[in-house]
Amino acid sequence: MSTFVFIPMPAYGHVNPTLAVAGKLVADGHRVIYYIDETFRAAVEATGAEVRGYSTGLAEQSWQPQTGSAPPVERLMTRMLDTAEQVADDLQHFLSTVDPDLIVYESMCLWGKFAVMDSGARSALIYPSYAMAPGSSAARLMRQMAEKLGRPVVDPERLRAVAAKYGVSIDNTMEFFFHQAPTNLVFMPKEFHPDSDQLGERFHFVGPTFAGRQEVADFPVRDGTLLISLGTVFNQQAEFFRTAMKAFADSGPVVLSYGSRLSDADFPDVPANFTIASHVPQLRVLEHSRVFVTHGGMNSTMEGIANGVPLVVVPQMVEQEMTAKRVAELGLGIHLPPEEATADRLADAVATVDTPEYRERVAKMREAALGSGGADKAAAILTKVAG
Repeated sequence: MSTFVFIPMPAYGHVNPTLAVAGKLVADGHRVIYYIDETFRAAVEATGAEVRGYSTGLAEQSWQPQTGSAPPVERLMTRMLDTAEQVADDLQHFLSTVDPDLIVYESMCLWGKFAVMDSGARSALIYPSYAMAPGSSAARLMRQMAEKLGRPVVDPERLRAVAAKYGVSIDNTMEFFFHQAPTNLVFMPKEFHPDSDQLGERFHFVGPTFAGRQEVADFPVRDGTLLISLGTVFNQQAEFFRTAMKAFADSGPVVLSYGSRLSDADFPDVPANFTIASHVPQLRVLEHSRVFVTHGGMNSTMEGIANGVPLVVVPQMVEQEMTAKRVAELGLGIHLPPEEATADRLADAVATVDTPEYRERVAKMREAALGSGGADKAAAILTKVAG
């Protein structure tokens, strides 16, 4: 039996892909412990894994940008540094007492990276989204963001100061984010990643994983549904949802998930064909959906593809814009910038992708996604690395 410690970023889009992998490892007789914000305790423990929880108040719910605040990527990196600083002593003590056979962490999860660099522990990197390696699309995107901002996306001096608490020295701030581990797992099919052939044999494209999700019971679902959701972070978009109601009133069944920052009271005039809720069983709804209007988070994108559903992507941040463009490039859906998402444009976009041609292309990518190995392949790779 091996002991695995998972250190993902505290966000649903980052934790969810790991749950099925953890469940498989536990089923195979291994011990799995998550070092994770208490927000995710129930979801993790449902897989049979253990939790070493921390409560910094910096989980995903606090990432929502406010009017006049720093750009989302800067805000996110600041919070990652905040968390790394606050958990430094506890994480190092925890790892010293557990002595794991393998640490499974994310490149952007700074406290996990610092701990691995300091201890020299055997480790593997996971990528719920695009692989961050030298020359990769994600690396180019990060450089472009820095150029657009006119400054690094993270304060270099503060990054070095926090790293020092873990005994880590950083020379080149940007290159610090572009490294690769001996073993790297990417939760998408190779065919979807824009530069997969250039990443080398260290990168394993295991595709999406879906087990371990906590879903809403007794939620009404009808065939031919149009699903609309902007995910769990950048979803405080009441005006967008009202526009969608205008666009799709009386156009067949529609399920709209408005997230945790709004309520039914924000939508006093809901069309009769709409079912709205703060959270919906997305996987189950997608099984019955004809089109998915989504923000383009990688979890949602992969879930749509895995169910053969064409996409209309209305991105809410830079990485999602990258996904929207990739979806359009591959003919799996349409990229609709948020500033162009009028009722007429939304209706036209959905009508455009609601065709056999789009469904056929999505079906081919679905085969690639479901044939990538998923949780079983990921668990087998990690088990081999752990020795």
